[in-house]
Amino acid sequence: MNNNPFDELAARMDHRMDKIEAMLLEKANQRPEPMLPVKDKLMTVNQAAKFLNTTPGALYQKVHKGMIPHSKRGRLYFSEKELWDWYNTGRRQTVAEIQNEAIKALKAETALVGHAN
Repeated sequence: MNNNPFDELAARMDHRMDKIEAMLLEKANQRPEPMLPVKDKLMTVNQAAKFLNTTPGALYQKVHKGMIPHSKRGRLYFSEKELWDWYNTGRRQTVAEIQNEAIKALKAETALVGHAN
């Protein structure tokens, strides 16, 4: 009796697919490992200035103006995580970007007023 090679191949593929499906189901039913909280590091003024590639004087000015997150317990301390968050969200728009947004908003408002009449 001649076995069709394609039938054998299909049977092997089915067997492998069954194994893969079983592994995926097993993995899906496993509980995920709990995530440990991110350890934060407190930094002094000098450490934070170095971290941000600035001077301690510039850092004191930002603290005085309330521009940068910090803690004061006798001395100033900075959270590395908070500084990362502050730095990453600190991008400010250029004057040209602000002007372009204003022009777009005025055009949109003008178009709305024009359609209302």
